[in-house]
Amino acid sequence: MRIEDKVAIVTGAAVGSGQAIAERLADEGAAVALVDIAAREGEETLRRIRDRGGKGVFRQADLTDAAEVGAAVDFAVETFGGVDILVNNAGGGGHIPPHFPDATPAQWGALLDLNLRMPLLATQLVLGTMSRRGSGAVVNIGSTAGLGTGYHQSVEYAAAKAGLIRASTSLVHLRRTHSVRVNCVVPDWIETDRARRELAAMSEQERAAQPPLVPLRELCDHVVALITDDAAVGRAIVLDRGHPPRVLNDDPDQGRGEG
Repeated sequence: MRIEDKVAIVTGAAVGSGQAIAERLADEGAAVALVDIAAREGEETLRRIRDRGGKGVFRQADLTDAAEVGAAVDFAVETFGGVDILVNNAGGGGHIPPHFPDATPAQWGALLDLNLRMPLLATQLVLGTMSRRGSGAVVNIGSTAGLGTGYHQSVEYAAAKAGLIRASTSLVHLRRTHSVRVNCVVPDWIETDRARRELAAMSEQERAAQPPLVPLRELCDHVVALITDDAAVGRAIVLDRGHPPRVLNDDPDQGRGEG
C-alpha cells in the first residue's frame, strides 16, 4: 500500500509517539485524522502538520469511551470519505498508581479499555470502510511490557499489551475476509519527553545502567514499513533497547490451535 493520498487515523496523536507517527504519515502524503483527549496539544500537532503542507483534522475523544471512539471514526470517514490506515497508538497509564489489586475495578478496567478494548473496537469499526476501499492496514503499538513472564508493576497494563500483541498476530484472517492487514510494533521505552523526564529523575548510577531509548524515528520507520509492505500480516516487530529489531512471529499459520 502506498501512503500518499491515503487516509489515516492515529489515536493518541497529540504528543509523543503518536505525534511523531501522525507527522510522519502526513509527510508521506496521507490525510491524517488525529484523535486524542488532549485538545490543546492535538490542535498544536495539527498546526505543525498543516504548516509543513500536510493535510489533517483533529478530533477530541476519550478513548476509553466506546461511543467517542465510534464518533471519531465516523468523523474521519465523513471528513475524508473513508479510511485506509489505522494506527492504534493510544495507550499507557501503567506507570500511574494505584495498580491491581489496590486499584478499584473501575481503575484497572479503564486501563484495559484504553490499551486493549479500544484498539480492538477501532479496528472493528474501520473494517467496513477499508473493505469498501479495497484494502486497509492496521498497525497496533504494543509494549515490551506485554512480553515475557516476569514481574511488572502494573499487571493490568502488561496483560492488556500482551493481549494486543496476540490479537495483532491472530487477526491474519482479516486479509482474506476484509482485505485488511493487521500488524504490531512492540517498542521498549521510547524517546519521548516523558521518558527523558523520568531518566533525568534517576540517579547518575541508575541512568548509566539504562540502555538507549528507542528513537522515535525508528518507531515511525517500522510503522511505515508495515503499512507499505503488502506481504506484512500478523507480524509483531519488537524494538528492544540496545538490541536490533526482531520479528516475534513471522508465520501467519502459527498458533492456530484452540486449546
